[in-house]
Amino acid sequence: MSRIVMTEKELSLLQKQAIKFEKHGSIMYLEFAEQTANPLVRRLFYQLALEEIQHIQVIEDKTEGIGEISVDVSHVEQNIKDAFSRLTKDGVKSDADNVEGLEKAMQLEREGIQLYEGLRDNAKTEAEKKFFQFLVDQEAKHLAALQNVYHYLTNNSDWFHGSETEVWNWLV
Repeated sequence: MSRIVMTEKELSLLQKQAIKFEKHGSIMYLEFAEQTANPLVRRLFYQLALEEIQHIQVIEDKTEGIGEISVDVSHVEQNIKDAFSRLTKDGVKSDADNVEGLEKAMQLEREGIQLYEGLRDNAKTEAEKKFFQFLVDQEAKHLAALQNVYHYLTNNSDWFHGSETEVWNWLV
């Protein structure tokens, strides 16, 4: 069992910063979900809101010394793939609201990656570094999901030429 070792003041500051970011993200994703008529995009935003809330729980558990990072983070890709399989091609057309919301969401995830990379790089212990790397990895998965749906909806020709590890080929 690993624990993050910090002073109470350091712990409180980092925890508040991370929770504030995750809370902002979850609220933003819920708002975006309400604003889009596209069922694929709406499903993605709801899934990301749920995962941001899970991140808050992980941060609280970890900083309170509950132990190892233990969260059943749903697989964004699989959830979106399931939703996509139930839709017709007409149900996933792009519109300006979807694109704008996806662009804002991608920017939020980039900011999250930068935030957690900075916290990781300034971490004092290996346990802290692993914890913040976990959060970097989660935000990177969110960014990849958003990028895939964005590129699919905007018919970006680069999407079809992307690496199989970066592109969800089932969206073709």
